[in-house]
Amino acid sequence: MDKILVESESFISPELDVVLSARSVVSDVLQKAARDLLLRAREISGELNVPCNQVSDVEKQRLTALVLYVRLLDVSESIYILSMLGARQEVKALFRVFLDAYFLVANAINDQSFFLRYFQVDSVERLKLLKVARHELPKELFDETVVGLFSDESLNDLRSEIDEGRLQAFNSYENAKGVGCQNIYNLRYRIYSASVHTGPRAFVEYLSEEDQGDVVRAVSNRISFLDADRIVFDTGFYVSNVIAGLAELFDYPLSAEFSASIEEFKRLEPGA
Repeated sequence: MDKILVESESFISPELDVVLSARSVVSDVLQKAARDLLLRAREISGELNVPCNQVSDVEKQRLTALVLYVRLLDVSESIYILSMLGARQEVKALFRVFLDAYFLVANAINDQSFFLRYFQVDSVERLKLLKVARHELPKELFDETVVGLFSDESLNDLRSEIDEGRLQAFNSYENAKGVGCQNIYNLRYRIYSASVHTGPRAFVEYLSEEDQGDVVRAVSNRISFLDADRIVFDTGFYVSNVIAGLAELFDYPLSAEFSASIEEFKRLEPGA
């Protein structure tokens, strides 16, 4: 049976390495270890076997996990690159995106039925979009074919599908809870919401203040990032957890050399 071709290209390149090394605010040892881990993680995505025609539930589970894994790697490499440059708020916002992807791929790996619930979420999201299109946007924006999608009949059919299937909207907390990551959600995901939504806590980081905090001297997006090592390490750590789960799901043997490199990476935890 033909295997799905995985075209998963890394954002990290030798040319980019030169730029990042010259400006990096991440420790040299962690930078190299994270880079090597992410590049090997990307290679692994092309070595996982999924048939083009998925018949069994386990094949569908593997495909879902594989696509979510590639998505996770895209976000991971983006975090790595921006962390090197000290882009503080952008990295924090991306790390929250990373956690969403991490919760999803972990569920896909651990629960064979998760792929069904995951794709059913789209019906709930589609209903929201169609209701907005019908009630809040000018019909002149759409051609007749599209207008038919949010007719009374279409919306009622979609509502019936959602009600009969008891379909639920996307819920990050439930996704985290499904894999025992409530603490990560509460301690990291919630905190970084300010960076995603440009809340007051994100606003404060652009200000240079005197020690008392009552006199503002400057507004700056300074290229410095005290948490860079922490986020780069956590990204690599969670990616390594996903790889271990994928190895079991796909019956994919991890080399002793790679397993040793993972353990070496984990010893680089900041503050350990």
